[in-house]
Amino acid sequence: MKKSLAKTMTAILAAAMVAAGVTACGSDDTAETSTAAVETTAEETTAAETEAEETSEEAAEETEAADAESAEETEAADAEAAEETEAADAESAEETEAADAESAEETEAAEETEAADAEAAEETEAE
Repeated sequence: MKKSLAKTMTAILAAAMVAAGVTACGSDDTAETSTAAVETTAEETTAAETEAEETSEEAAEETEAADAESAEETEAADAEAAEETEAADAESAEETEAADAESAEETEAAEETEAADAEAAEETEAE
């Protein structure tokens, strides 16, 4: 119970201190001066908004330029990769053709050897 009461009193005291700090008291300024300050603030706000818009536009242009440059770099990299792939495919095709030719030669040589063996067997049988 004591802890709860202490927490409540602390919260009330903190709220009172915040309210006292926010409240403007003891000021000798007239209402006219405060209005002028508001107008100045409005003018400054307009200038700040204009500057912010210009900054946003510049940032957008820079972003678009960076995006375009990135797209060009990506296209160049894609083209280079495609060329490398085509070159690798061509090389692979040449290697495959060479291997096929070699395999065909080996098959032909094996057939010739079999034919020679068959002839030798026939000659041996004929004798």
